[in-house]
Amino acid sequence: MKTIKILLFTLLINTLISCGNYLDKPITEELSETELKKSLGEINPSMVIDSTLYVLVEEYKLIKDTLNSNIELKNKISKLTYKDLVNWSLRTNNKDFNDSIRKIAKQKHKEEYGSLIKKIDSLSDSYYLNPIKLEDYVKVELAKVDTEYYEYSGGIRNVWLDFRLKPLKGTIQQIIFEYTFKRKIGGKEYSNRCVTSKPFSRSVIRSWKLDYSTEKILGGETPYTIKRDYDFEIQIEKIRYKNENLSNDEMDIPFEIRQRKKYSDENDLSMVDYYNEKLAKEIFKTTYEEESDLSRKIKSEILKSETPQYDLISEYIEILMVQLFK
Repeated sequence: MKTIKILLFTLLINTLISCGNYLDKPITEELSETELKKSLGEINPSMVIDSTLYVLVEEYKLIKDTLNSNIELKNKISKLTYKDLVNWSLRTNNKDFNDSIRKIAKQKHKEEYGSLIKKIDSLSDSYYLNPIKLEDYVKVELAKVDTEYYEYSGGIRNVWLDFRLKPLKGTIQQIIFEYTFKRKIGGKEYSNRCVTSKPFSRSVIRSWKLDYSTEKILGGETPYTIKRDYDFEIQIEKIRYKNENLSNDEMDIPFEIRQRKKYSDENDLSMVDYYNEKLAKEIFKTTYEEESDLSRKIKSEILKSETPQYDLISEYIEILMVQLFK
């Protein structure tokens, strides 16, 4: 394998030399169709330089008008040759080079942010591995059905459901729960939401009036008959305990935590790292550099150290990007 790489490298060098008269031209000096065809004809079609040179010619056409309208800028860019840009493209797209950069960045990132990532992992786990069970804080059960009747007709006038609320770990400052019910055979499901903001430190009874659509259904019933004839369920949604809001609702988990878990489940590590940066800044109040950004920075530093025309090539690419994304 090593021998093959040496042979390919030798072939590439010989190729560059063979068409050197074309590659040494300024990028602002367009190759004629004859020169381009001759150059491409001299280059093995399987070599990456073939497509690279062709792309460079096509890219210059995109910024030709921009440079022609700014002679000072064009004169500056004319210091770049086709060889400069071909070498740049071959280097920046080299798989071994990019793999080595990623390896360096990964190690450096781990050394610098490994402990912070562990803290972020622990924060995420606290929401998903140890979910809060609100039933451990308060017990809610149907205690009584109060039915009020019209004196003159005997029809149902008003109905209240009385719920017993029993704190299990101390004072509950607020609670929101929902109850649903339907007949056990062929019944339509009904639901109501109950809220109380009056704190309670011992077992209490709180009442909620039924609306018109449900009072005719449960009016005259008892907790016993409701349990017998209906599927009656109580779901605690939120409580306030020791000045903290607790919930079973995933939507109450911070958005960044939810998104990070989503992309983690999808194995999208770049997006996980993106939300690591968000959480580091917003939750841990510290700085964090994404691994991809660190990789680009290391790559730029290496390219700058080995490329005399680095600043000029960077400016050329910036001009090209502006045209591409217009």
